[in-house]
Amino acid sequence: MPQNANEKEELDVLDREIALQKKIAKRLEDAQKPVTTVYTWEAPERDYNPKNKRWYLIMGIVALFFIALAALTQNYLLVFTIVALVVVIYTINTIPPHDTTHQLTNKGLYSFNTIFLWKNMISFWVTQRGRKYFLHIEYKGKASDVSYKTMVILVGKGNIEKIVTYMVGFVDYLGPDEVSYGALSEYSHGKYVPLLDIVGDTDVLTKDPNDAPFLLKANKSNSK
Repeated sequence: MPQNANEKEELDVLDREIALQKKIAKRLEDAQKPVTTVYTWEAPERDYNPKNKRWYLIMGIVALFFIALAALTQNYLLVFTIVALVVVIYTINTIPPHDTTHQLTNKGLYSFNTIFLWKNMISFWVTQRGRKYFLHIEYKGKASDVSYKTMVILVGKGNIEKIVTYMVGFVDYLGPDEVSYGALSEYSHGKYVPLLDIVGDTDVLTKDPNDAPFLLKANKSNSK
């Protein structure tokens, strides 16, 4: 009986892999078509967290302390730097950001009046802080570039499942052991979210077929 159950499970995995191969063929066909918008959403240009008066009072006291210390040591460059930093922090936390539009297309991600081609994206992952989701994307300006950059996009009103489900077909989703994420980053953007927690055990098309959610779940079960 267990053997029959195992055979049935293996056949089910095989059927789902065949279905994924058909989706890959369809995705490759779509990539040859003119630019087509697949999904559009709006989100603030940056994260916005208004502070209370007590927070500004504490920040002001700390800033004045370091300004006085810098002035006593005649480090006027540091004085200027602290004042500029205080102004920036105050501006960021008191002026609400404008909303911007993001678009998933068959060619790439259109954000901030720029299209980031799928072929130039190296990897991405998602973090969550409270009810906010953040997309972390590693990309190259050009395919020939040696180094890469990282940008963080606030998901805002977008559907995180729809966004990730489409993106993983073109870009690798990093696992928890592949993400370099420190305490400061976690404080700013929250905790890493595994792919399975976003898309579930579904037949989602992934750039690397071995990263398909249902295979990840099967491998996880077999390792127990």
